[in-house]
Amino acid sequence: SGNEALDGYEPLTVDFEDLRLRTSGTERMRINTSGHVGIGTNNPSSFNSMGRNLVVNSDGDTGITISANTSSSSTLLFADSYAGTGGTTAYRGRIEYDHATDHMAISTAATERLRIDSSGNVGIGTTGPTHQLHIKGPSSAYAAMRIESTSASHGAIINLGDGTDDDYGQIVQFGSSAGEGGRMRFIAGATETMNLRGGKVGIGTSSPTEKLTVAGAITRFVSYGASGTGGEFQFRTASGGASSVERMRIDDEGHIGINMTPAPVGNDKVLSIYESVTPRIKLHNSTTGTTGSDGAELNMTGSDF
Repeated sequence: SGNEALDGYEPLTVDFEDLRLRTSGTERMRINTSGHVGIGTNNPSSFNSMGRNLVVNSDGDTGITISANTSSSSTLLFADSYAGTGGTTAYRGRIEYDHATDHMAISTAATERLRIDSSGNVGIGTTGPTHQLHIKGPSSAYAAMRIESTSASHGAIINLGDGTDDDYGQIVQFGSSAGEGGRMRFIAGATETMNLRGGKVGIGTSSPTEKLTVAGAITRFVSYGASGTGGEFQFRTASGGASSVERMRIDDEGHIGINMTPAPVGNDKVLSIYESVTPRIKLHNSTTGTTGSDGAELNMTGSDF
């Protein structure tokens, strides 16, 4: 079993079981009867069955280097076994490093899926990521990202931070069994600023009771018009899913129109009210009461003024 060393060279030892290669009197590589190759180990078959065809082992840092010139690529290919080497069967999976542009690409089903460019930007579905994470969906569907908890009692959290606080902002989605009614909350500067719960929006409150519930003072509403125009507010209502109808408008000069566009006279602040039959203003107080027949009424019919 084996050959003697010749002219100072280490022998290549062949026995009835394994092929062993030695240098300086120490075994460096072995190919056993199963065809498993071990470098730094004499028993590559003892490793996991999914990765023991080639085993590189040492008792310190261990690595494999693939080297290429600066205008080429280093590539690791994954082929379909026994499917031939034509077409894409020879590279169904691929990990490629392009030394010319310093990017790394990962492919599945012979198509690139993920790329990390020289700036560290990660692209999924795009070969030109422009941000730290850039996701591009297919042309026939929405681009989507999913964050999912395995527990129905716990939801998902997105933390938004900076160099001094890693969760200064936060978006929290509560789990379906958390007793929160599908609650989602938005936190800024460690303070909850908005809360969505059961189709209701809460600002300054975690328990909104109406479609929009605001806890705390609202100091102002501001409407800015486009360049060269004034901002305005329009108030609209709709019934039974019909298209909305404008009911009141406040223009950029403070003129108010109810059921009509404000009709100011000069610079006067005017309240304009329109009704196709008889426009009315009804005044009530604690003495008159609030029923339809109570109070005083100002109305105009026909050509009255």
